[in-house]
Amino acid sequence: MGGYADIVAADIPIEGKSAHAYTQEFIARIRKVKDDNARINIIETVKLRERAADIVRSPNYNRSTTLFKDDFAYSFATVLRFLTPKTNDYRGITDTGTEYEIRDPDRTIQDTLHGAFGADMTNIANRLDTIFSDVTLWSPQTAVSDNALSQNQDFCRRVAQYYHELVNGETCLEVLEGINVQYA
Repeated sequence: MGGYADIVAADIPIEGKSAHAYTQEFIARIRKVKDDNARINIIETVKLRERAADIVRSPNYNRSTTLFKDDFAYSFATVLRFLTPKTNDYRGITDTGTEYEIRDPDRTIQDTLHGAFGADMTNIANRLDTIFSDVTLWSPQTAVSDNALSQNQDFCRRVAQYYHELVNGETCLEVLEGINVQYA
């Protein structure tokens, strides 16, 4: 960061401010940012395995706020919804009706979720239990965890609720708005 500060000071000076001091302020701000759903980027199953699965397994999960748990479950359910094929050729459909190709090379999740659109809550819970019980899906490829995500029943219940809504006609924004209204 010191090298970047030297470049900024030389090329783009900040009026009345030391580039080195600004850099240190920037680093301090980043260190103080609390982890929340805005910082959790779970857009594909690899990131789910690498980042989100550890949160589900963490002893800190139980100490999280209800809002965090709902936001996190919603984020997870949204990723699963967009990994749900609408067609046999691994094509999904957006909330606006646009089709897209699901490119995740491991088809285990897609195969389990295929046919979930319009399914009842029991069917959804069973599908998700199958996925969350498979520890190989939620472990780094170098080491398989012995702790399945299905062991966190609170998480599973929340994800199932939101996923059920997402595959039964509610858009992602409608479900998110419902969460926000609940905590307003």
